[in-house]
Amino acid sequence: HFGESDADEDGFFVDTDKPDTQISVDQLAELEQSMHNIIKQDLSTKVVFLSADEAAQVAGDDPYQQELVKENEVDGKVKFFQIGDFKSIA
Repeated sequence: HFGESDADEDGFFVDTDKPDTQISVDQLAELEQSMHNIIKQDLSTKVVFLSADEAAQVAGDDPYQQELVKENEVDGKVKFFQIGDFKSIA
């Protein structure tokens, strides 16, 4: 489950709630490699606006994402960042 994310003075953060464990320092190198692999794919990035219903479908069964959809809905639309096929609430 993913909660809010943002950039800060240390870089960026993503609130998570993994059932088994949180991400540890030991996993950062693997995460960094995954990020480099995504960058190498040279995927298109854009901002998209989805209807509240579409946004709820993207959020799936993640309760934090569903809450963010509700909190970020403006005039029936929710702003997302899209990288390739992946969408994240802006």
